[in-house]
Amino acid sequence: MLTQIPTRIETERLVLRCYQAGDGAWYYAMSQKNKPHLARYESGNAVMTIDTEEEAELVVCDFAAAWTARTAFFMGAFRRDTQAFVAQIYIGVVNWDLPEMAWWSQPGFHTWRYYAGFGEVLRLPVFDRHAQAWHPEPAAALRARGG
Repeated sequence: MLTQIPTRIETERLVLRCYQAGDGAWYYAMSQKNKPHLARYESGNAVMTIDTEEEAELVVCDFAAAWTARTAFFMGAFRRDTQAFVAQIYIGVVNWDLPEMAWWSQPGFHTWRYYAGFGEVLRLPVFDRHAQAWHPEPAAALRARGG
């Protein structure tokens, strides 16, 4: 079983790291820029609760505390060359006692056709209220090419 999740991962272009005290200022600025988008697609995101820089600092400290408690793992992804924030990564813990590979989906990159095997909503996204967010191609075009 994986007992330690690295607090920092570096690639050629990105730095992924857990949040830490002091991240509140930039996290606040990011939250205000992203609220309109998140209100539509991810209304439960912690960003929606942030109205001040102090609240942003509390949120990132909560993320750091969850990491330490091993109840959830939040990481920021930053461009290596500019240190600009580009994404947030969330790893949720379901059950630490499950075998290491007890995934509902195997990790890695998967094609659209791979996900199509999971049911009608994913195969024909027109049935999903977030169809355009999920896949920009109309469902009829997907059916026509066998997707």
